Amino acid sequence: MSEKPTIAERYSSALNSTHLEMHMERRGAVDFLCAMGLACAGQDKRRETLGSLLLRLTIEFSAAKGEYTQAKRLQVRAHLEAKDKRDPDEAAAIESQADADALSAHAHILLKLPSLARTKNAFGNFANVMANQHRFMQFGPMPTDIGKMGAWRQEQADRANVIRILSGRVLDVFLEPTCLRCSGRGILSSAYEGKMQTFCPSRGGCGGSGKRRIDAIGNNKDQHAFSGMLYSEAQQLLSNVERQVALKMRD
Repeated sequence: MSEKPTIAERYSSALNSTHLEMHMERRGAVDFLCAMGLACAGQDKRRETLGSLLLRLTIEFSAAKGEYTQAKRLQVRAHLEAKDKRDPDEAAAIESQADADALSAHAHILLKLPSLARTKNAFGNFANVMANQHRFMQFGPMPTDIGKMGAWRQEQADRANVIRILSGRVLDVFLEPTCLRCSGRGILSSAYEGKMQTFCPSRGGCGGSGKRRIDAIGNNKDQHAFSGMLYSEAQQLLSNVERQVALKMRD
């Protein structure tokens, strides 16, 4: 039995449909696009919600990731090829190049996403709001001593930079949760560091889970926790939009 298409898949199909007529007896592409518009508008009808921006971005990423998928296939083949090499250095070089090519392909297709900049900016603003609500990297009030003003402003700038970096990395994992090093297999065909390694290493990899580690984003436990919270919020925002679309389709 075939799996039911996701909201993103149905949206992509509707956008590319050549049958844009309406039918009384069944729902078609036009009905779905109307449901998307109503669900994504939010309270301010002139602006898209963050959830709808995330949905649009995931659709764009899915449409553009063919190049990355091919790079992942080549990555798997290279690891299999490396397994047959007797020279550990030669095997390691093959694997390293394949991993680098897959990472480059991932970065390259991100540049092709029309709504990435807008969504990244909106998600960064959302991250700032969440940081204030959860008192992440809080700093004291503006000092009355002018001599301390420079340090206070630098603290503000450092906090804003950390939030920007964390939100960008969370959004990247949100788009592609599959481990970039092992292509989601959880194991490496081979990794020669004096001995054969089976599981994808935790450092730079997934630790065998096949998923990119959201808990590895950041430099300390507070940043790890904040990143995890942002990721959960992004998933919830996307789920809310998909639920609203489903409800509008029933109306």
